[in-house]
Amino acid sequence: MLKNKIIKNLIFAVTIFSITFAMFVVAVFFLQDKISSFDEKIEILKKQQIKRLNGNKLRLLADLTADDRNTLSDYFLQKEEDAIVVLNKIESLAKKLGVKLKINHLSLSENKKTSENWIEISLISKGDYKQILVFTEALENLPFLSRLTQINLVKEKDSDIWKADFTLSIMLL
Repeated sequence: MLKNKIIKNLIFAVTIFSITFAMFVVAVFFLQDKISSFDEKIEILKKQQIKRLNGNKLRLLADLTADDRNTLSDYFLQKEEDAIVVLNKIESLAKKLGVKLKINHLSLSENKKTSENWIEISLISKGDYKQILVFTEALENLPFLSRLTQINLVKEKDSDIWKADFTLSIMLL
């Protein structure tokens, strides 16, 4: 009889232990799943916080550099249509310097290596040697990011008149 009670108690204890152990294992797996879910949420929050901080830094940087960017944008043409302003300045400059000017053509070109866009303006000017040199210098010093990519200077026969063919390139933003 005592033996039966011991066996029953032992079976009862093993059963209770097994149930408790199974519940412990289930609780550990449940907590592990919750912890990994919690870690994922923390990572998402960290990424959002970094984005927010970067956004704030960019906003501050944009505010701090607004004047510089405005000044810099004055040296670039924003779009092709802005070439009209440049053409008007060049025509006004030629007239002021006593140079006859003809605008041959205007085109858009792209530098494949740098992906920069340039407006190319082909010009023909006529005047005496000094006028052409002063006009060339004025073109080189236009208040835009520009370059003279081609210059042909030829003196007309039996005359003091010089003819200059220019290709002027102005960078687009």
